[in-house]
Amino acid sequence: MPFLPARVFAVTHVPAGMVRGGHAHLRGYQWLVCLNGSIEILMRCHGEEVTLLLDPVRFGLLLGPGVWCQQKYLDEGSVLLVFASESYDPATYIEQWT
Repeated sequence: MPFLPARVFAVTHVPAGMVRGGHAHLRGYQWLVCLNGSIEILMRCHGEEVTLLLDPVRFGLLLGPGVWCQQKYLDEGSVLLVFASESYDPATYIEQWT
């Protein structure tokens, strides 16, 4: 991991089909790891859009500053573990993607 985590949290008990996230961070990094189930990740940055699948077989996904990200939980019981380089501060979130 290319940073020392300031915060670690797990996203659990998300119903299948639900979408979470939908923002970017002004600064800081996040490492996303799917511990159970499967999660579709939509990323947008600099006019590009990429979708990929996270599941326990893949090692994880590193998100940098300014990368807008949304997660769709595909399976009941999916668990996402997040390592963040910064403490929680919603003032640093970028909600809109342009």
